[in-house]
Amino acid sequence: MRTLIFAVLCAAAVQAGAQERPIAFVGATLIPIEGEVIENGTNPLRPTPFPGTRGKSAALLRAHLVLAQENCAKVADRKLTADKRPPRNLGLEAMCEALDGRRIVHHHTHRHDDVLTVLRLAREFDLRVVLHHVSEADLVAREIAEAGAMASIIHAPASARRLR
Repeated sequence: MRTLIFAVLCAAAVQAGAQERPIAFVGATLIPIEGEVIENGTNPLRPTPFPGTRGKSAALLRAHLVLAQENCAKVADRKLTADKRPPRNLGLEAMCEALDGRRIVHHHTHRHDDVLTVLRLAREFDLRVVLHHVSEADLVAREIAEAGAMASIIHAPASARRLR
């Protein structure tokens, strides 16, 4: 997972009334919002140690989220004695925070099919997601809006898009 989840991000947010919203630029009142940064789509297509395919990247992330769910449940189970609890795992603990809504998951993604993969995972695991770059957001704008996902979008005319 080290190649997929590569950093903890501290993003900037602007306060609008009582509501906080992550933004892609710095301005107004700054409020730090931590989150996991995950790459999917094109970046993990590189050779080993990267996953190599989009499908494998999504499958590895899903497996990691399932493992984190199981670990979180065991850690939270007060009935388990100390010797029955799993050893401390900071990577899984960070994902526990994402799974219970305390941490935002930032996805670096471009293609519309990769965006849909992120939205499916977000729905399955009840994750709060922010999509970054999202070059093909216009192709899945309805799905992004219906999911309630936030996005930092690179807008370019279709003729200027790089093949990703």
